[in-house]
Amino acid sequence: MKKGKFIVVMLCFLCLACGKKEEEDSIKFKEEYEKYNDQYIELEISDVNLIQYSNLEEINKIIKDGTGVIYIGSPTDDVSRRAVDVLLGVTHNTDLEKIYYISSMDGIQGIDSIEEKKIPLVLFVLDGEIVSYHIGTIEDKTDLSDDELVQLYNIYSEGVHKVLQDACDERC
Repeated sequence: MKKGKFIVVMLCFLCLACGKKEEEDSIKFKEEYEKYNDQYIELEISDVNLIQYSNLEEINKIIKDGTGVIYIGSPTDDVSRRAVDVLLGVTHNTDLEKIYYISSMDGIQGIDSIEEKKIPLVLFVLDGEIVSYHIGTIEDKTDLSDDELVQLYNIYSEGVHKVLQDACDERC
């Protein structure tokens, strides 16, 4: 009986620890991007977002045989800032659990399967296959019209729903 209680307590602890890291990553990402609001496009990022900091080993493993949405960008690049703002808006109303994040060109250089090494880059990976990707925004613009924002939103939404293997419904 004691062994069963111990296992339950340990499982609860692990669940809390995992949730704590996700919460810390969300806040870290918010702070990392918002601290440049006075120099670049102003962003307001929620404390509760899907960003999870990653590394090259994890990213390459996802691309090889995993599933997920990967965002590679920079807080000091206006095109990245515009792109992540739209991406976070898309994923807010989905069942996606996380967006794997790696910062800047340092990250992209270590990914073998990517030919065009530009940021921002969003990869949509399903079972080790890149089912969709998008580089930049629309023509790498930062000042997007309403139509261009909708176009970028739809590109990201389509990719997310390919990863989730669900049909795009009224939440899209």
